[in-house]
Amino acid sequence: MNKKKILLATIISISAIAITAGLVWGYRIYQRENDPYWKVAKEIYKVQTALQEVDEDWSLESLSSVYPLSYQDGKGNIINYYCCTSTYPNGEPTDFSGLHKTALSQILDVDSLENPRNCKVNGMDGLWGELGDKTYLCWTISPKYSCVIEYPTGTVVEEDIIRMAESVAAENANVKNN
Repeated sequence: MNKKKILLATIISISAIAITAGLVWGYRIYQRENDPYWKVAKEIYKVQTALQEVDEDWSLESLSSVYPLSYQDGKGNIINYYCCTSTYPNGEPTDFSGLHKTALSQILDVDSLENPRNCKVNGMDGLWGELGDKTYLCWTISPKYSCVIEYPTGTVVEEDIIRMAESVAAENANVKNN
C-alpha cells in the first residue's frame, strides 16, 4: 500500500509540474505574439525568406525606423522633425558619405523635391527642397542617423531651421561618440 501511495504522489507531482510548465510556456508565447516588436520581426523574416527564395544572394542591408516629433510656434505653424535610425545586421558601412536616401525614403522621396538646393549642416551634406506647400531640409549625420525637418513654406526663417538642424546634428553626434 505504501508503494502505491508513493507512486501516486510521484505521478501527481510530475503531472502538476508538467501542467505548470505548459501553462508558463503558453503564456510566454501569448505575450510574445502580442509584442509589436515581435510582430515586426516576424514580418521582416517572412519578407526576407520570400526574397531569398527568389534570389539566394539576397540579404538584409539595413533596417530603418522613423521617430517623428511635432512642434508648434506661436503663430500656429507646425514644424515636423523626423529622425531616421538605421541598423545594419552585417556591420555599419565604413565608406558612407552624402545623403542616406534609403533611410530618408521612409519619410519622402528625396528625388521628387522641387527646387532642390544642396547645403551643409555642421559640415555634413544636406538638401533643401519643396514639395507642395511644405519645405524640407534633409541631412545625414552618420550611417546610423538621418534627419528631416518639414515646415510650411515661407513660415520660418531658413537660419532658424539651420540652427535647429545643427543642434540636432550635434546632439546625435555626441550620442554616436559615447
